[in-house]
Amino acid sequence: MAKTESERRDYMVTQANLAALHQHPSWDALEAEIERLIKGIEASVIARVLHGKGMSIAEQAYDHGRVAGLRVFLRQPVQAQSRLDRFVGKNGIDQEEDDGA
Repeated sequence: MAKTESERRDYMVTQANLAALHQHPSWDALEAEIERLIKGIEASVIARVLHGKGMSIAEQAYDHGRVAGLRVFLRQPVQAQSRLDRFVGKNGIDQEEDDGA
């Protein structure tokens, strides 16, 4: 984890910036678009399987990885807030005092 004051500050700023994405007015639109992409990938897989085309192991892994990556992306702001909260609690940092610095 962060060792110096500068590294600690950088870590906190990064986590706060990631957490703030969830509050951005366009976040809901981005989230909806990513969910649409995931549904499209899932529909494509179902269509290939049901119409007898099948899928190679590589195709399955690729589609699985795309969906997993998109879901990880969507979780980042919430997870960043949790990481920031834990870091602040563990290090006894007063966020209001630290924000003013």
